[in-house]
Amino acid sequence: MQAIEMHYPEIEPIRWNHEELKQWLLDRTEQYHGLVVTADKEQIQDAKKHMADMRKLRKALEDERIKAKKKILKPYDDFAVKEKELIQILDDAIQELDVQMKEYDEMLRQEKLEKAKEIYKEEIGNLDRTIPFEKVYQESWLNKTKTLKSIREEITNIRDKVDADLKLINAESSAYAFEMKEEYMKSFDFTAAMAKKQELEEAAKRKAAFEEQRKKKEEEHQRRLEEETRMIHEAGCSKEDLDQQISADRKEDVKAIHVIRRKRVVVSIIANEGQFEYLNKMLNILKGRAEEVRVLETEEL
Repeated sequence: MQAIEMHYPEIEPIRWNHEELKQWLLDRTEQYHGLVVTADKEQIQDAKKHMADMRKLRKALEDERIKAKKKILKPYDDFAVKEKELIQILDDAIQELDVQMKEYDEMLRQEKLEKAKEIYKEEIGNLDRTIPFEKVYQESWLNKTKTLKSIREEITNIRDKVDADLKLINAESSAYAFEMKEEYMKSFDFTAAMAKKQELEEAAKRKAAFEEQRKKKEEEHQRRLEEETRMIHEAGCSKEDLDQQISADRKEDVKAIHVIRRKRVVVSIIANEGQFEYLNKMLNILKGRAEEVRVLETEEL
């Protein structure tokens, strides 16, 4: 399209009596430079009158400037309206061509997408369930600068990587191989799969340690119950008597908690030599059921 030539007359400078008005104003304002206003009422009244006159002159000059501007800009405003009309003709044509070009570009992108899918089928084959197209597709494939050769290389690289990584995961003897594979399939990230394995193994270790600790506590509790039962049995009580005694003791303990927090009981026991062993067993039982049991004094009779 050839260059546009526009023909319009040369705009001449505005001719007006600038110098004449300038000198006239300088002559009339010179007397106010360096003027000192005093308390003289007549001077103050003159100053106010002169200020009012100068403000009127100033407004008159501004009004003339605005009138001149409108007069001078009228030809320009007419020119601008007609110029915009020409611009609109060009914009309409540009818009129509732009729509057509975008539609054409989108058609090329869709054609390239179909070719990329064909390359995917050729290279992935029966691994399409393991490596779905959506997982390997990149929006950049549809750019004009992207070649089909480079798209094929990207797909084959992903295929080879996934195949090698899955072989390593399937060869794992870990109990968490399934979870590793699930994690890997999210983004084909082997490092993420190994991190998942470590996370699960550490959690299993913590659980095993917790279970071992709980088992030891249960065994210790059971051992104490059996020891207490044995000692009571040796002292001549049946299991039923023991249960009843424990129940009664607990009731007394509850009553003691509500009535008196603690009691100190002083008991005097006289036993013969044949009763010493039984007496010692009962003392051991009491030690297990009271806060403190002490033998304060023994005396031979």
